[in-house]
Amino acid sequence: MAISEPLYDRAGRVIAFLLNGDRIISRNGANVAWLRNGSVYNYSGQHLGWWEGDHVRDRNGALMYWQRGASTGLIHPIPQIPPIPPIPPIPPIKPIPAIPPIKPIRRLSWSDSSLPGL
Repeated sequence: MAISEPLYDRAGRVIAFLLNGDRIISRNGANVAWLRNGSVYNYSGQHLGWWEGDHVRDRNGALMYWQRGASTGLIHPIPQIPPIPPIPPIPPIKPIPAIPPIKPIRRLSWSDSSLPGL
């Protein structure tokens, strides 16, 4: 059985779910991204950002998504009540990931970016 945790955006809306700590799916159940060694990749192997244990930062170090209780340095909005998670699809085969860039300094700002498919 998949364990899913909601991921919230800058407005406190549930934007996606983290499945079993290594895969991100959209609210409608589409595979969006996967995690490897602290990096977030799409299913083409492109590096999209950084996973910091309870939140996602973009390639510039700004906060994209967070989980309840995340320690991001920013004040989070009141999170919405999460919907029932979708039935997880079969995960695609993970490609060879790109070499991640040098990790940026954490910024105390919200990202203007989003993960493709969200």
